[in-house]
Amino acid sequence: MVNGKLAWHICLNLIVLIFFVAASDCILADETKESTYSADVERDISEPTNDDSYIITKDITIVESYIENDTVKLHVINSSGQSFSDWAIIYQGTYKVLSVSNGILTSDEEVIIIKCDKKNYSIKSGESCTITLQISGFYSPTEEFRVYCLGEDETERQMIGDTINYNTITGEKTLDIFEISEDYDEKIKKIEAHNQKQETIMQSLIEGNAPLQPNVIIGTDDRTRVTSVNNDPYKRIALLIIKWSDGSKSRGTGFMISDYHMLTAAHNLYDIDNPSITPTSIEAYFGAYCNGYSVEKTSYHYSVCADYPTHNSAIYDWGCLWFSETPGRGYFQLGTKSTGDMENTYLTLCGYPGDKMASSPGAEIYGRTRYMYKMSSSLLEVKPYVLKYTIDTYKGQSGSPLYATTSIVYGLHSIGKASAGYNAGRRITSGLINVFINKGWYSLS
Repeated sequence: MVNGKLAWHICLNLIVLIFFVAASDCILADETKESTYSADVERDISEPTNDDSYIITKDITIVESYIENDTVKLHVINSSGQSFSDWAIIYQGTYKVLSVSNGILTSDEEVIIIKCDKKNYSIKSGESCTITLQISGFYSPTEEFRVYCLGEDETERQMIGDTINYNTITGEKTLDIFEISEDYDEKIKKIEAHNQKQETIMQSLIEGNAPLQPNVIIGTDDRTRVTSVNNDPYKRIALLIIKWSDGSKSRGTGFMISDYHMLTAAHNLYDIDNPSITPTSIEAYFGAYCNGYSVEKTSYHYSVCADYPTHNSAIYDWGCLWFSETPGRGYFQLGTKSTGDMENTYLTLCGYPGDKMASSPGAEIYGRTRYMYKMSSSLLEVKPYVLKYTIDTYKGQSGSPLYATTSIVYGLHSIGKASAGYNAGRRITSGLINVFINKGWYSLS
């Protein structure tokens, strides 16, 4: 009988020890260790390669080009119903543009920008003009010229809001065209007035709190773990596990913008390198921490910006998930600010990075611990449609919100460019908010 009791105590102690070790591994997981994924479990989806801040306009087009020696003449026509004074031709070829006869020649990283003179080359509806370029070396007709809109105000009207809507159950894919309504200007004014009111209200609620301090050194990991994942605003952010038609999985982050709609990066939902491979379902885990989570919802309907697959730019890297049942976690307000105000705004990026995970047998989310991390910083550069920052990020955080101390979201994280010294995301604009309202994803409530 004594031996039986002794054996029982030994077994009990072993069970307690195993549980303690497992729990300790969960709480004290090695945060410096990068996760390893087998090809048939998780794979990485490419981020956009283009982070310029120019929107392609469908209304100003190059209708003819003339090539003679090193001279290129581009005949441009405006087929829209409005005038444009702030537009450009962008050249991304291999030869050097020496001069332009009727514009301003600038360079943005590896892109040559021919900014057309506002005073002399405002192009009215139905009018055309000719841009003459001198290019060194042999010019190939296959070299690419594209017309873009510049500036913040005029290009808001040119916001491309067409989306491709997917139903993963039926396999149906439809194009949803965004039409600019006649009362567009009034809608934009209403959005801006609402955003200003919300900013004032939210700022008054946090008045007296210490402001966030910058923490912006890329190269040193300055992210901090969030443990209160079921409190505001973190409870509105979810870990995404995307199941693909080839049997693989990938991960990302998303955040609620209504009771039923979640905003995320388009590249979480569309594999630009393998477009034939599509999501079969998207699982959203709210309150994911360590081995478990609080709420899980699966989406079978999603949308991506229709221009993302062909342009691979952060500008178009946005998409939306629809849930048939609300997760009940609340949602973020979207906000806009002028460029000057944005330059003086501290933002927090919060999501689920893939390098902060570890294998954990028995974990509810595919056998891995999952942790939410955040970091706050001022912005490195504010462009019309892109925000650049030195906040540390990692794959898995794509689709994370960039929000201020007011918890109002001003950006959507998309690109990691540590080698270039910055990361980048889509700036929230009044035009983009108008697209979301038009599609029923968001409201000014």
